[in-house]
Amino acid sequence: PAELFAQRFGSLFQGSDLTDMFTAPVVHREFLVFLMHDQQIIHELGDFLANADLPKNDIAYFMKGDHKIIYIHQTTESDLIEAIRNLTEEDVLIDFTNATKIE
Repeated sequence: PAELFAQRFGSLFQGSDLTDMFTAPVVHREFLVFLMHDQQIIHELGDFLANADLPKNDIAYFMKGDHKIIYIHQTTESDLIEAIRNLTEEDVLIDFTNATKIE
């Protein structure tokens, strides 16, 4: 899923990284995109999204400090891939002023 997302939308995010590790270089990015399915774990996630109401089988937009977060969840990896295929630039480049704030 991450490779597909990067292929379709990577040019929209300057200086982006493709990783499943939530480590120091990643937290300095303006945009964080979480592509999740039920069998997936993001390593070293810590409490970054601990206070967020994370959706199931949907897309959500959050702000945490200066971070703009896109969180996409589907039950299976194949459903996640299909959801990414159906995304448009408008789904990715939204105005984050109304995004849910994470404390």
